Amino acid sequence: MVPRADLDAFLLSDAARAAVTEALDTDDGLRTRLAPVVDWLGHLLLLAPVPFTHLVPDSRMLPPESLRFFHTDPNWLDALVGGALGIGAQSSRDTLQDAVVAAAVRTKAAQAAARHRDRQRDAGPGDPDATLGRVCGILLRSALVSGWPHLAVRAVDVAGAPLPVLRVEHLSPTVLLCLFNGVPATVELAEPQEGFRFGVEDDGLIPLRSLLPDAGPRLPLGEQLGPDVTFDVLRHLRPSADPAVRVLDLASLVPALATALESAHGTDVGGVGPADLAPQLVKVPEAIRFDGVHLHWALPRGPRHGVQDPATGEVDYPLVPNRWLVTRFSGTGTRRVRAWVIESDCPHTAYALRQGHPLEHSSPHLVTGATLSAWRASRDPYRGARTDASPQVLLGLAFPLADGTPWTERAAADRLFLTAMGAGDQHFTTYVPHSTNVFSFIDDLSDVTAADTLGYQVIGWYSDPAADVLATLPPGTSYAGLLDRLAAWLGAVGDWGILAQELTGFNDRLAARDTRAFRRPTTRDDDLPHTAGLAGYPDADTEDALPARYRGRVTSVPYLPGGESADFHETRQGQIHVRELFLYDKFGRVLDVVSPDLRQGGLHEYRGFPLIVDTSLTTESSLTPTVAAVSQLPPRPLQPARLDFDLLDAATGTRVVETAADPSPVTGWLLPVHLDRALLLYDPAGRFLGTYRLLTDGSGTRTGQWEPPPDGTVTSLAQVEALAPDLAGLVRSRCLATEANLSAFLDVVDSTLWTTDPLGRRTDQTLSALIGRPLALVRARLRLTLDGPPLTDPGWAATGRRTT
Repeated sequence: MVPRADLDAFLLSDAARAAVTEALDTDDGLRTRLAPVVDWLGHLLLLAPVPFTHLVPDSRMLPPESLRFFHTDPNWLDALVGGALGIGAQSSRDTLQDAVVAAAVRTKAAQAAARHRDRQRDAGPGDPDATLGRVCGILLRSALVSGWPHLAVRAVDVAGAPLPVLRVEHLSPTVLLCLFNGVPATVELAEPQEGFRFGVEDDGLIPLRSLLPDAGPRLPLGEQLGPDVTFDVLRHLRPSADPAVRVLDLASLVPALATALESAHGTDVGGVGPADLAPQLVKVPEAIRFDGVHLHWALPRGPRHGVQDPATGEVDYPLVPNRWLVTRFSGTGTRRVRAWVIESDCPHTAYALRQGHPLEHSSPHLVTGATLSAWRASRDPYRGARTDASPQVLLGLAFPLADGTPWTERAAADRLFLTAMGAGDQHFTTYVPHSTNVFSFIDDLSDVTAADTLGYQVIGWYSDPAADVLATLPPGTSYAGLLDRLAAWLGAVGDWGILAQELTGFNDRLAARDTRAFRRPTTRDDDLPHTAGLAGYPDADTEDALPARYRGRVTSVPYLPGGESADFHETRQGQIHVRELFLYDKFGRVLDVVSPDLRQGGLHEYRGFPLIVDTSLTTESSLTPTVAAVSQLPPRPLQPARLDFDLLDAATGTRVVETAADPSPVTGWLLPVHLDRALLLYDPAGRFLGTYRLLTDGSGTRTGQWEPPPDGTVTSLAQVEALAPDLAGLVRSRCLATEANLSAFLDVVDSTLWTTDPLGRRTDQTLSALIGRPLALVRARLRLTLDGPPLTDPGWAATGRRTT
């Protein structure tokens, strides 16, 4: 017989692991058996079985119209696979087997994950030598996902080589998950390339394409001659009385295009015919490329809210800052700084292009004729170069700051026009393709040559100080005074009783039957005395401020005149429904929401009022079955109380753990197995006492039954009772024996664990989420401690008086 230590050493040796790996590469039975496991673990490495709430635990981490880049933690993925491989490992033999095959299975699972996309696309088994590198990805939550379900996603690394796509999946109609095998330097989202079409860009330009195969260094036929070599098509339109009708004037377009092509090629292109014109008008699918850092900032709430003119109905939005200072801080030891000034309202022109401002970093926008006229009259060369009358412009320029290139304001007197709504686009400030170099900025990190820690600061202001919302102050005020008033106001807000949050005093009035709940504005109203005339109740100006038509309708007692108040009288228990409900405002307008009047009534007749009742207040048996919505207040203490939970000594059941010398409250251990819907039982010392699981009897009924441990040391429940009486009592419980109750018990255990300790501080990576953590079965005592002698009289006469 081989000694146990020698056998373990052999099984854990490199030779044994190499043999397992070789067996997995050959179809000798082991490969066939483990193939489903390997494939499932490959899916696990691609996060397929992982719940979305574990990837994005809070919706605020992925708000609407947002894109998030991420990389997966290899240690986290290793622990994830370790947990899956640890399913069912309940003995040292299972642990040893896991250690023997785990490394080989992990390697094959990584290879399966790397080939997953190829197999999914029916592109064959994929590269057998493919390996799984650093898994990175994107999460996109946008209407773009549902609008373009076949959105193309591409990524390249720092060397420009395409990265393999591991997984592309719609997690919901508006959420897209994409995983790459490697760290992307650039990610591109593009329209699906499903057709061939002609068109121009938003600004009317088309990129000029090569007509000569030898144009430029190995430039193929039809390739763009350069990112900045463009031609303005909209300058060559036929005259039309309808501005919405735009037809190309080929007689003007073709000669001008031929001249532009000859200038771009530097030689004669031999004229432009239909075959030459067609490639020039090809419109490539729209695409947005993410490289470097994409910085996007949100406007404060004030500039994002408009005010409607009650006379015209027009909504006026305030001007927003049109200058932004973006500062990047880098380095952890020696700090480095780089900065840019964003001119959000500066148009992109040919002059800007010559000054080094890329066309793709500005955003399409529509401007009015007044803005175009102001630009033509501007002394700023950037704005003055915009002489075209087309309202379609590219907006936003970024000016880098350096010692040799300081920035100065060139358009302080120019007209401001930017608002949060832009040209009527409610997503103007939030949708990056519409606000690049306006409310967002792309830092290409061209000067960052190594891994670094980056931070950004964004500060905005107005080019015209008079446009600032804080530019003018009322006479006799100062900024310091305004800040003091603001601080006082913010402090007072916390004490406000907002209707949306609380019905201030409503419960007191309901419990005390206070008729003053029906007050109306009167001429003695401290807030707005003039509203009494608008109320329409001239008889309401009485001591109780109650209109005649409502006086006497609330007659129950006690009513405490003269401002006296009793101690708060709680509603102790009983059932309640709404019989009559009025809503009224300061102007005396009344809305009958619920009415007992079955002939005239209000919006709702009280018996059918659709009141939403919380589950904790739902009645088991309604005392008024004719009323649809009845809520119930269960019995409760009449005074402040505290629920005490004390652990007791397991041996005696009487000594409190906090006060006894050295007691232990543990009477046994439970280990829930969610995979089998079972419980593993252990005595206080950790001895295995068997399994409690659902078994099917001859009639087909599934009931909970105890199974002895396989080692034969415990064969009866009597032995279990001798070792752990409380565990035996749990197992013998008829309530736990039913399938529904045992499942409910396991669900409660599971939900409680995930609520109180979602992942815990586990360091053992072989544990699985499908095998629960050990639960101690303890003896405890629950006591209700009252504040003072118990109150026993719930009558109105006892309100505010302590009795025993």
